[in-house]
Amino acid sequence: MNYVIGAKDFFIKLYNEKVPILILSAGVGNVIIEILKYNNIFFDNIYIDSNFLEFLDGQIVGISSNITHTMNKNSDNLLKRYGNKIKDRENILLFGDVLSDIKMIKEEDLSRTLTVGFLDVKINENLRYYNDTFDIVCTEDTSFNEIMKFLKL
Repeated sequence: MNYVIGAKDFFIKLYNEKVPILILSAGVGNVIIEILKYNNIFFDNIYIDSNFLEFLDGQIVGISSNITHTMNKNSDNLLKRYGNKIKDRENILLFGDVLSDIKMIKEEDLSRTLTVGFLDVKINENLRYYNDTFDIVCTEDTSFNEIMKFLKL
């Protein structure tokens, strides 16, 4: 997974440029936050919509009431929660690791969206589908440095 190379610099550049980062994940939000903190890139321009574990005395006692999964990850949820942070933005960068992630953006917004797909499983079998779906496809030999060059960051 070379595509994590340069990711920290990417987050720092977006922070310095005051670009909001919205992370919509069907994973565990607590883990995402800890990874960002560990790498010293949990900035105030990052907003996370994910599944959050609830703790009591160090024990997991529940999960956030609104479960995020691959079938309900879409921009409607983001706009409800963070619309004021992104309303004046003209362009969108969408990063996804499954084909259905393209549905996070409304079809009418795709013309102003650059989509990046991360493909690290069954690359030969899936590459054609990812190329048909995403503008840029990152495989195990791609890094964020290449994405930053493409975006001229």
